[in-house]
Amino acid sequence: KHACLGAVKASEIVADLIEKAQADNKTPLITRFGVTTGELTLGNIGSKRKIEYTVIGDAVNSGFRLEGLNKFYDTTILVSEYTKQGAGDEFVFRYLDILRYKGKVTPVRIYELVGLKESVSAEKLNVIAEFEKALGFYQSKKFTEALEIFKKLAEEGDKPSGAFIWRCEDFIKNPPSPEWNGVWVMKRK
Repeated sequence: KHACLGAVKASEIVADLIEKAQADNKTPLITRFGVTTGELTLGNIGSKRKIEYTVIGDAVNSGFRLEGLNKFYDTTILVSEYTKQGAGDEFVFRYLDILRYKGKVTPVRIYELVGLKESVSAEKLNVIAEFEKALGFYQSKKFTEALEIFKKLAEEGDKPSGAFIWRCEDFIKNPPSPEWNGVWVMKRK
């Protein structure tokens, strides 16, 4: 919950800084966030010759990968299903995808953390509902139906929909195997 709150507040500050930089004709610093929940090791790690205070573990790697995936989906805050489960009900999340990270076997559901419930507009909630409807079509191999909705949403300015347009177009031309279960395999870190 605290990590989600921190990411939301930090993204609001970053959005203000981006707006100010653009108003001053300066190149803005883009910052994105990846949040996951899990076990990690924290502390001084190393040997007598070289010691470093750091964090290591699968959760650290997953958070790093989520942060990088924001570029792919054109989002600001991505969280894992584990974080969403523990965050409480004061946030709005958009179910974004189910994927398998490079080098991992178990797929994970990822979500866009949209914001605090009281600050998310009814219009944005409608976009999320339409997106999740399209995602349901996509994961059920109904790519033509999904594509129609994703294109409409992208035309209206929904950036994550763009990540699915080319997937749907590709699957229409080259259908996945009958065993395909909707999991997207990330081939890069």
